[in-house]
Amino acid sequence: MKRILIGLALLIIFGHTTVGHTASFMNSKKISISVEEAVSIFQTEYPNTDITSLELDRSFGKYYYEIEGVDDSIEYKLTIDAKNKKVKNKEQELLDVEDQGSEQKKIDFSTIISTKQASKIAINHIGKGKTTDWKLDKNLSTTYWEVTVKKIGKTSKVSIDAISGKVLAVEEDD
Repeated sequence: MKRILIGLALLIIFGHTTVGHTASFMNSKKISISVEEAVSIFQTEYPNTDITSLELDRSFGKYYYEIEGVDDSIEYKLTIDAKNKKVKNKEQELLDVEDQGSEQKKIDFSTIISTKQASKIAINHIGKGKTTDWKLDKNLSTTYWEVTVKKIGKTSKVSIDAISGKVLAVEEDD
């Protein structure tokens, strides 16, 4: 019994110290579809729209993609199960006059770094931890990933330029 407990303790300690370099791959069992596949599902559901944000996060123990897009007058939101591609929620809302004109907020997916690359950059910047959430957004002319990294007692949000991979900002919560 004592050996089992010592073995478990060592596994936890050594397993946790190596998390920093493997964390970007840790959620692969819960995430079966890529960003590209999620975008394709959104575009099939809502053709002729511009995607303005994409978020991959966990809710009730499962990962979901939440994608928002717009056309000239309507904002669309689609929630997709990241494991099985099932659409969980659809929303549509009329845009306010000042929010119309989506071209400036449109995300160009052909040049962005992957969630895996963004995770590696965030973890290397923080030191170690586990990536748990990813959000792709655009502010002014900068498209960026906001990657949440959790380590013991601390959560950090790392904003990364989605094209160059440069760290833009780090926000830490205790």
